[in-house]
Amino acid sequence: MKPGVVLGLATVCLSSVASAAPPEELYPPAVARSIREGQTLEAFLQSVMSPFRIGADRQGTLTREMVDRVAKQGDAGNKVAILAQFIKLDLNQDGMISKAEIEELRAQPDGNVAVLLSKAMLSTDTDGDGNVSLLEAYRHAQPSQQSGRRGNLADYLALGDGSKVTASQVLDKAMAVFQQIDSDRNTVLSRDEIAKVGSRLPPELGRTVVSNAQSQISSCEVPRPSANAETVLLGTYEGDAMADVHVNNPDDETTTSSIVVQPGRTPLYIVVTSYEAQIWDVSGAVERVEKLIVAAPVGGVRSGVVGLSKDRVALATNGGPGCMTYFYKSGTGETANARRAFLGMVGSDADHVSGIYSLSRVSVPDMTFEDLAPTSESRKVPEQFDASSWRSGLRFTPRGLVRFDPASVVSSVPAKRYEVLPQEFGLSQLVHSGHMEQRGSGTFRIVRSIPQFPAGLAGAHSVQFSLAKGVPMPAGDPGHSCVVSEEKDEAVGPSARACLMMHPKLDPQGKFK
Repeated sequence: MKPGVVLGLATVCLSSVASAAPPEELYPPAVARSIREGQTLEAFLQSVMSPFRIGADRQGTLTREMVDRVAKQGDAGNKVAILAQFIKLDLNQDGMISKAEIEELRAQPDGNVAVLLSKAMLSTDTDGDGNVSLLEAYRHAQPSQQSGRRGNLADYLALGDGSKVTASQVLDKAMAVFQQIDSDRNTVLSRDEIAKVGSRLPPELGRTVVSNAQSQISSCEVPRPSANAETVLLGTYEGDAMADVHVNNPDDETTTSSIVVQPGRTPLYIVVTSYEAQIWDVSGAVERVEKLIVAAPVGGVRSGVVGLSKDRVALATNGGPGCMTYFYKSGTGETANARRAFLGMVGSDADHVSGIYSLSRVSVPDMTFEDLAPTSESRKVPEQFDASSWRSGLRFTPRGLVRFDPASVVSSVPAKRYEVLPQEFGLSQLVHSGHMEQRGSGTFRIVRSIPQFPAGLAGAHSVQFSLAKGVPMPAGDPGHSCVVSEEKDEAVGPSARACLMMHPKLDPQGKFK
């Protein structure tokens, strides 16, 4: 063969080898483990860094010795748990668990749990004498039960030189992986983006990560935005004023917030979510609103909208984690879940995303929040209300009570006025009407039959009720409030546990000592 032909074939072969794409490097398990559909950049970095921080020192360095120390601490904790089980099963405290003790435990009310523990303990009877000694129980605590935690932490070492890694190295690798997956640069990982990099995920993680992403399909059946609409995702825990109407359940307190639509040419597609039931009061350039979606697993089904016609409102009431969850702070897991749900509903990330714990008023689409100052009218105690209880309510809902026409509320079921208002406003209402007497701070005596307890009497809103003789137990939920029957001289209804928490001097039957 001529030298020129040989050289030409060699050139072709080298060209072929050079044009063949090298196999893509797998993403490191320490980083790949945090890949989730809907994961924002902030949440992703936090998910990667949090386990690393558990083992690293204050300077942000993790070594193999530190990984081994964490594993040994886990092994010690496992042994402590086993010995705690031993002490529980060793009824006569002789340092030996016998079959007779196991039979005695079987007869106790929690026998099922005890028997499960005892079976595990008896499996350590290495000498076969039918008894388990303290030494046998101690040897039963196997280090292998902590191997998963140790292995996960050890994975971080691969991001350094194999024996040591720094926080900056971990962060740089996490950023690089996220940017490689986030092809549209919107700082949110989509289902399609994760599927495209499936071949780069470690075999032990790839199938789980991709299948989870593919299974997270939204259960919200809502109309999608038009092609030229700006999309808004707004979250809150509660409003800063109380509504005088409820949707679906008078045992829920319903707060209210204001949404002001700014002037503009593009239509707006707005998704709102809250923890508390809400009346969303919409005003401004409402003609821009293409659709306002009320979506939340709990707050959504109990919420309503005023200021928009029914054809501009959609209620995602079927709930579920694939539909929507409430959020109120950027960079949290709740926000990441909400954005993931929005992505599933709409097919793309929201153009504007923001939230706040207590929402007074927000302008959209620029998401400017404003605290509406209480007015002299809102602070004025209305007629037919007790002044002391009313002012107590203003500590929690500064703008007081907002009244709505139930017929103007767009909701899943017709809105209704509260017969008894929620929280302190309901207490104020009942004291003024003579159905209750206020005996002191947070103490009330029910002297006449009332339709139900005010909604939301939990946490800081909880009070103490005494039920006068001959007065029936009210309907509704007293929350964390204590109700003591003067006739029976004991706590009654579902409040007995709350009474014991508030008054340690109650005996087990709820009677005052």
